[in-house]
Amino acid sequence: MTSSTGAPGRTDVVVRQAGELCEGPLWDARIGALVWVDIPLGVVHRLDVATGADLVVRQVGAPVGCLALRESGGYLVATERGVAVADVDWQSLEQIADLPGQAPRTRTNDGACDTWGCFWIGTTAQDDRPGAAALYRMTPDGTVNQVLDDVSVSNGIDWAPDASAMYYADSGTGRVDVFDVDTSDGHVSGRRPLLEIELPGAVPDGLTVDAEGFLWVALWDGGRVRRYAPDGRLDREVLLPVDMVTCVAFGGSSLDALYVTTARYELSAAALAGQPLAGSIFVHDPGVRGRSPNAWAG
Repeated sequence: MTSSTGAPGRTDVVVRQAGELCEGPLWDARIGALVWVDIPLGVVHRLDVATGADLVVRQVGAPVGCLALRESGGYLVATERGVAVADVDWQSLEQIADLPGQAPRTRTNDGACDTWGCFWIGTTAQDDRPGAAALYRMTPDGTVNQVLDDVSVSNGIDWAPDASAMYYADSGTGRVDVFDVDTSDGHVSGRRPLLEIELPGAVPDGLTVDAEGFLWVALWDGGRVRRYAPDGRLDREVLLPVDMVTCVAFGGSSLDALYVTTARYELSAAALAGQPLAGSIFVHDPGVRGRSPNAWAG
């Protein structure tokens, strides 16, 4: 639908006006489909890439932050105040864990699984108050521990291809930070800034790491996706016809398609008139491949 800047391929719309706040795109190679959530509506979607059909597969009934694959089948679902498991057909949804110490008036947000089969999930304050959120880690046996506190908007998280570094965005800081990872057990330490978004009003949202170790970062209120080198150097950017770019994920049979979710949440009528594709799902040809998402080992 729109061209990219400094990138080898096209960017096209795959689902027009897919939702209010589309987030958490996740490629499920088991069924050859993309799944994602509409956070405030509590809806889980599935895109059949062969037909282009957008299906609502589950109405959760409350805000839902993100999804993860489950190694034994089905999915993990970050519910408003915990984690649930769903079967592959979305017929059952069972809460299995709460988030210890989760502050009032917060909900889950972005998350992902690491190579040790643990699920990392962050929260955000529903009233936008800073420092009220946290980042948690759920091990395969279902134990949940808080890793970070004093978080404002816990967002994108992913790991280097060799799992030696973890990248993490608290949107409230305007930065993407990097942690050292103990490759024996996945614990993190040594948090430090990697890159800061210099565009006025724009903050980092969801992110993913490609097979070459570069970070793809969605910019909320920035109207673009950026690719950064592991040292934080800006490599390229992809411009989009909408402001609220929320998350990115590689998919397709060769993991060579970059799916991008966006939002129209709380946009005024005038703003929507100027960006009618807000809330759509886009796909970009990045010229590089991604990596298969990790699964929760529980």
